[in-house]
Amino acid sequence: MNQPLAHEPRELGLLVVESSTVVRRRIERSVRVARLRVLGTARDADEALRVLEQLRPDVVTLGLDIAGMDAGDCIGHMLMRQPLIRILVIGPLTDKATAIAAMHRGANGFLAQPFTEGQLNEALAELVRDA
Repeated sequence: MNQPLAHEPRELGLLVVESSTVVRRRIERSVRVARLRVLGTARDADEALRVLEQLRPDVVTLGLDIAGMDAGDCIGHMLMRQPLIRILVIGPLTDKATAIAAMHRGANGFLAQPFTEGQLNEALAELVRDA
């Protein structure tokens, strides 16, 4: 009797939102998490919300210093559009208050800058572990 094929976990899409082109490209090139693939990038909050609607990613990395609106407000808008989206906030450890506020608004994790490729992938893997 043939065994049914095991269900493959579905691929998850990632949107990288970061005002710094250098950091945005670094994140884009560094992602090495199984099942996670970069769908697109955005430079500011307005572009992030447009791209979110178009690409429907499962995961977002969000720089705390994005232009256009407060990161906490951007998180709120993202969650209104996609309640199950997972958000990893990235910012300097010196900006702890903003990071804590972002977590209260619904972000799922925080990664302090500067970060290594390993730290980025570990934080992303943790975020998608149960997805």
